[in-house]
Amino acid sequence: MRDRGIEYVFYGQVDNPLIQACDPALIGFHIANQSEMTTQVIRKTDPMQKVGNVVSVDGRVHIIEYSDLPEEYAKQENKEGTLKFWAGSIAVHVFDTAFLDRSSKDADSLPFHRARKKVSFVDSQGDLQTPVQPNATKFERFIFDLLPQARNAIVCEVDPTEGFCAVKNAAPAQSETPEHVKNAISQLHQKWIRQSGVSIGDGVTVEINPLFAVDEQEVAEKFQQIDTIDEATYFV
Repeated sequence: MRDRGIEYVFYGQVDNPLIQACDPALIGFHIANQSEMTTQVIRKTDPMQKVGNVVSVDGRVHIIEYSDLPEEYAKQENKEGTLKFWAGSIAVHVFDTAFLDRSSKDADSLPFHRARKKVSFVDSQGDLQTPVQPNATKFERFIFDLLPQARNAIVCEVDPTEGFCAVKNAAPAQSETPEHVKNAISQLHQKWIRQSGVSIGDGVTVEINPLFAVDEQEVAEKFQQIDTIDEATYFV
């Protein structure tokens, strides 16, 4: 990337279909603040929500993984009753390429995290065993651990209805299922279309291919000749 003259890198997770890929505002904040690493967050809806907790320690930005933050701390509140640790990481970052290059030269730039997992195995009799309790230790490294090493790291909040709805669970879970995410995509794209002046019939499911339009501005430009959408539609 350095050899190709790339100065900034946008990073996001594939399990979040609402991600604002290469969002100009996010990249603009990063550049304007001369940040080496910028991270995007949502306001947590539950103290135990499974997102990283973005905090400031001695003037440096850190992310505490939800599995590393004790419940008693996660539930702490401010005087007005809001969550003390409200900023949830959604693993969306902007990096300076020079910062990544510098970090890559340090083998200890990303520390290990330990996670206990339930892992199926074949026993000495050749039978598959599925444990009910964690029986294995997984060592992980997270890119967000570069934050405290970055100069002038900044944090930007995004409305989750416009930037975060992750696929984490299978039905019949109550949230973060494929169906839940599909509905979130449709609701966001319906909002864009209505803002462009086009009416949508009740119960209509809409999904806009990002190759057709990536935001409300492009939608408004593409929908100048359309008045009404009255059936399930996929724009390509």
